[in-house]
Amino acid sequence: MTAQENHITELRPAVTKCLVFLVLSSAFAVGEIVITYQVSLIRLLMGILATVLGAAGIVASLAALLSKRMVLRLTPEGFSYGTLRKEYFYGWSDIAAFGVASIGVKRASFTLRGDYAGEDKLRIINQGAIGFDRLLPDNYGKKPIELARLLEDWRYRYSNIKTTELQ
Repeated sequence: MTAQENHITELRPAVTKCLVFLVLSSAFAVGEIVITYQVSLIRLLMGILATVLGAAGIVASLAALLSKRMVLRLTPEGFSYGTLRKEYFYGWSDIAAFGVASIGVKRASFTLRGDYAGEDKLRIINQGAIGFDRLLPDNYGKKPIELARLLEDWRYRYSNIKTTELQ
């Protein structure tokens, strides 16, 4: 095996963003616990809801910081990434193009080749909404266009498909 065949790169979610989200979620949960001691039933229900949402934010932040699943992993075979719910893998030859989509924030995104089998309903919905089949859950500490170019370079290097212009 050559060094190029052994090449693996891992990108983690931006630590600063995760820590800020962790601090805000913690403050939200703790602040709402204090407010629930007020006697109003509506305040109590809102406080419980806010505490649950704050706790969920804490769990999500810690998972993004500590979990191997949340890493964007680039290998000669393809790339994988994960969310709290599921891990995904796509081969470089499965991808038609990488680009940047805007859903309120800009994210590196990709379109699968027309002959890719699977995810048909999701692809139709996403194509109509964002112009791509899938989007990555994080920019992994990079600017969206920088990440899309990096992924496009890997696709070009490790698949037999020529690169397209980033959208």
